[in-house]
Amino acid sequence: MNNRDEILEVLVSLRSYENLLSEVYNIFSLKFSEYHSFWRDISIDENTHAFMVDTFISLYKSKNILFENRSFPLEKINIFIDEKRGQIFG
Repeated sequence: MNNRDEILEVLVSLRSYENLLSEVYNIFSLKFSEYHSFWRDISIDENTHAFMVDTFISLYKSKNILFENRSFPLEKINIFIDEKRGQIFG
C-alpha cells in the first residue's frame, strides 16, 4: 500500500469514527429523554463532521488537497475505533 492509499484509508476511518460518534450520541438522546435535545444536537454535529470528512475525501481523490510529509499511525487509529465500537455496541 502506498502513502496515498494509507492517507485515503485514514480519511475513510475518520469518517467512520465520526459516524460512530453520531450514532452513540443519538442512542444517548433516546435513552436520556430529559436531555434528548442536548444529545441530539451533539449527534448532528458529529454527523456534520462526517460530511466534512467526505469533502476532504473528495478533494483528496481529485488532488485538490494534499497531506504530504504526514505520518498517520493507521493501525493504531483502527485499533482505537474497533475498541470504542466494541465498548459501545458490545
